[in-house]
Amino acid sequence: MSIFDHKSSGSGGDSAVHIFNAITNQGDPDLLVWRCPVENFNIGSILTVFPGEEALFYKNGQLMQVFTEGRHELKTQNYPFLSNLINMLSGGVSTFTARVYFVRKALGAEILWGTDSPIQVRDPVQRIATSVVARGAYKITVDNAPLFISKLSGQVKSFAPDEISRYFGVQFLQQIKQEIASCLMQSKEEILGILSRAGEISAKLSAPLSQLLQEYGVKLDSFNISAIDVPEDDPNRQLLEEAYAKTRELGIMGENYRLIKGMDIMSDLANNEGAGGAAGAGAGVGMGMAAAGGMAAMAQNLFGQGAAPQPAAQPQAAAEDPFEKLSKAKKMLDAGLIEQAEYDALKKKILSQM
Repeated sequence: MSIFDHKSSGSGGDSAVHIFNAITNQGDPDLLVWRCPVENFNIGSILTVFPGEEALFYKNGQLMQVFTEGRHELKTQNYPFLSNLINMLSGGVSTFTARVYFVRKALGAEILWGTDSPIQVRDPVQRIATSVVARGAYKITVDNAPLFISKLSGQVKSFAPDEISRYFGVQFLQQIKQEIASCLMQSKEEILGILSRAGEISAKLSAPLSQLLQEYGVKLDSFNISAIDVPEDDPNRQLLEEAYAKTRELGIMGENYRLIKGMDIMSDLANNEGAGGAAGAGAGVGMGMAAAGGMAAMAQNLFGQGAAPQPAAQPQAAAEDPFEKLSKAKKMLDAGLIEQAEYDALKKKILSQM
């Protein structure tokens, strides 16, 4: 029988009093909380609480009884609290008034979350200011149903899982943002590669988020981050992608990366028509010697000693124009082939010889 099943009593059938005698959760299966729309029941009603549920009886805002899974016959001898709720007799049957909430302790579906605004950060490696957004999912269990109902102020008729964010969403997301920003800055890794640490960040967030949810009578069963991204419309996303690609290239090429890049630059300088005259010729000779030596060094690195013969001694190159030397040094500095201190020392030496 449903909660709307009733018996009728009265003289000659002129009047009828509804006596509800079956109480079950008839809310949508996806609801976390459902309040029974009927508040008048008879002594002897049958309350059925299904697995994974609890039924809470309230009178004038005060919790009277919590019923767990099972079939409960509501009689005063079984539940003495009912004697304080009896308010009338109808057809010789005592009735009582109570507000009944059904709470589903666990949910089968995950609750999705996502940052409501970008997290402002600076890439720990590239030092480029940018922003990130994150999203994921979590699962909960109502661990303390009375506390959970009291946090809802006891006024709701139903409560869906996605409404949870209205109650603690601001604190929830604030904690997530702070932890993600902290992990990014401490990681010393490029932001574009940080998703590989999503599991680690999720684990760090579980403790503070669990503590927050406990204040609402809720237990955090699981929490995960499915994505940490730089928004497509972030103005620095392209810069980060280019820098990230160069870093990955360096990781693949290893020690030979700097040598190959240096040879490319020297080749460009040797072919520069603007060099001109004897200085250009001298630069060309010098570049040829450097390239030959570079190839030999690279061969030794790749194949071991003796894999490539050393080039024959070349005649001394003509004195190079100091301005050209400085120009080449500056290009090597910009390409990351030499350090700033090396460039400054070379610059000082060249200027002292002028």
